[in-house]
Amino acid sequence: MVDSLTASKIITVAEEMLQIQGYNAFSYRDLSKRIGIKTSSIHYHFPTKADLVQAVMNHYHDVFLEKLDELNKESSAEKKVMAYAQMFVDTFKKGGRICLCASLASDLDGLPEQVREQVGQFVLIHEDWLSEVLQEGINNGEFYKCKNLRQNARNIFHTFEGAMLVARTSSVDRIEDARQWVLILLKP
Repeated sequence: MVDSLTASKIITVAEEMLQIQGYNAFSYRDLSKRIGIKTSSIHYHFPTKADLVQAVMNHYHDVFLEKLDELNKESSAEKKVMAYAQMFVDTFKKGGRICLCASLASDLDGLPEQVREQVGQFVLIHEDWLSEVLQEGINNGEFYKCKNLRQNARNIFHTFEGAMLVARTSSVDRIEDARQWVLILLKP
């Protein structure tokens, strides 16, 4: 049981460090200092940095899917988009964290292939979900009918990812502004 708790703690702290510092800016030594364990203990659970980041991505993916399930309970497509945007706000309010996807994408060239693939798959999950919500909003008359639903979903995702990065230079208001702008663009 202790090993499982240790692995969970490693994943949690590594996720935070990845979201704040990025892939190339943290090491097992940094992680061991934060957690208060030896680097050999981290290597026991995650032999390589790629193994650790894959575990973090898997955890992040699972939590994200749970959040999407919650968002799907919202009564309208507009509320779903607003709640989706709130996830970005909430993430940023945790010490300036950015989406793990954006953080890893900024270090993409230095990532192991399997991690790059996970990042790409995670982007597609966002785009798929947003495409479905946009279609729901169009069907319900909440959003205007667009020519390229998938491109609009991508643009929304890119807007929030970029807003998180820019928010680091100023404040969370950048994400709030993006949320309002997206809603204005979607409304008929």
